[in-house]
Amino acid sequence: MPSSFQRLAEHVRDFGLHGLHLRVLAGLSVYREMPIFEFDFEKELQVPTSRIPVQISMVQVEELEDYFASGAEDPGEAREHAKEPGAACFVARAEGRIAARLWATDRDYRLSYLDRDLVLGQDGIYVFAVYTVPECRGAGIFGALLGTVMEHYRAQGRKRALSIIFRYNQASIRAFSKFGFRRRSVWGFYQWGPWRRYFQRPLS
Repeated sequence: MPSSFQRLAEHVRDFGLHGLHLRVLAGLSVYREMPIFEFDFEKELQVPTSRIPVQISMVQVEELEDYFASGAEDPGEAREHAKEPGAACFVARAEGRIAARLWATDRDYRLSYLDRDLVLGQDGIYVFAVYTVPECRGAGIFGALLGTVMEHYRAQGRKRALSIIFRYNQASIRAFSKFGFRRRSVWGFYQWGPWRRYFQRPLS
């Protein structure tokens, strides 16, 4: 098990000092923020092609236990995701093994980090808990998976997709931005003791 110093070093390596700064403030509940990225389904939707042959599918309820055992996600977290109203898990498999996954829901989603709801209404979806196994990164697998999921929900009449990507997660920002997601607003709060002030800043 890595030591606290090793975890700190890994975080600085992956997200930089600014990311560490935000994590410290969040841990103290002094300041928290969540950048909201949006994709408008009225845009032309071009599904990228993976450079590795993959099979993309939704994980059915009867497959969840096998999915939990695959190592693609912590079983405890996955079971919590599965409890969310309207939540569905999508995976891309390469040679029979899960190479990437994401979760999506078409119901309002509780943002426990901010203690408030992300309201999707009748036309939105929320994409969360995305992951690509390290050895499969850089092969276009996530783009192919995300594009297929977007097609699935657009066919159901949905008009926009939202996702939350923290500023220090530059790899995810690049992946979503390349697909066409744009940062639309920042939600968060300031807190000192029992006093808390929420904010929601739109971005042009």
